[in-house]
Amino acid sequence: MDPLTGRRLRDALLVDGHTLHPQDVERELLRCARALGSARVFCAGPGAGALVVQEVVRTVGGARTGLPRLAARIRALIAEEFGVMTGALLLVRPGTVRGAGTAKVRRALLRERYPRGEVHAVHAEFGPEIGEPCRGGAA
Repeated sequence: MDPLTGRRLRDALLVDGHTLHPQDVERELLRCARALGSARVFCAGPGAGALVVQEVVRTVGGARTGLPRLAARIRALIAEEFGVMTGALLLVRPGTVRGAGTAKVRRALLRERYPRGEVHAVHAEFGPEIGEPCRGGAA
């Protein structure tokens, strides 16, 4: 337990030399745009590495053309507020993450599914340091 923040230290992520608490990033992302739902952030590696963001997009339909602009807005917010670059950004439909109760469990589940390409996004962007995962089974 961190005596200053009261948070569990093992929930912390190490990204580009910065220690982030995933809950802080997820809470800030909820304020980014009305079209966005819940977010989950995790590192591509176990507790450290490139930041991966999975964000639920509430409305897609004919608005797909606006997804790259929305993704850029999310990346800019993370860079400005937390001082790190986003390694991968996945915009997904509601219901993509099933079978997990708490946010911590969802993050662990996503961290397992991500490298296997099991998270299907309506829009995805990958930085050069992380690359696109292999394509595998269903989300």
